[in-house]
Amino acid sequence: MIRRTLALAGAAALAAGFTGLAGPAAADSGITQAGAVFINEVGAELDPNSSNHDVEHGFIELINRDTAPVDVSGWTVIGCATSGSFNIVIDSDTSIPANGTFLVGELEFDDLSGTVPDQRFEAGEVLEQTAGGARLEDPNGSQPDNEVMWGPDNSVACASTNAGVLPTDDESIHYDPATDTYFLDAPTPQPL
Repeated sequence: MIRRTLALAGAAALAAGFTGLAGPAAADSGITQAGAVFINEVGAELDPNSSNHDVEHGFIELINRDTAPVDVSGWTVIGCATSGSFNIVIDSDTSIPANGTFLVGELEFDDLSGTVPDQRFEAGEVLEQTAGGARLEDPNGSQPDNEVMWGPDNSVACASTNAGVLPTDDESIHYDPATDTYFLDAPTPQPL
């Protein structure tokens, strides 16, 4: 599949949030508390009948780019579409390992290669391809530059930074921190 790299609108505004990755470490646990975790990939309404990828149904993947684990207990993954929004509170005692991922998948999520989500969306909640967004908040409601929106306009309320890409049945939105851009490619969710 050809990787199509597209420039992120407002890249300069996000660059500071994604390049200042190391946050203060907890003295007693060695766990970084903030700054390194962000949305790495979003799969919206992936075609369950597609033979072009192994993933069926939607997901939001978080990644920890720090060299220490990050405690994400109580953080909220927010998804939105023109039909409504939903909030997924991450379970207590959850940390993302250094350079690891945390996968939130739809209730019907299935990966034919065996990937199982770390947490699931509630029944009936979907990420629409035509217009949607995803955002991450810590327990204090702070948004550490962890959001992405897609679609032709700013019609969703949970995010304001448009990725400049529109996902298809066979592609998900990926973030490339090296170039601070989003691109469409085959879905590749990874388990914790």
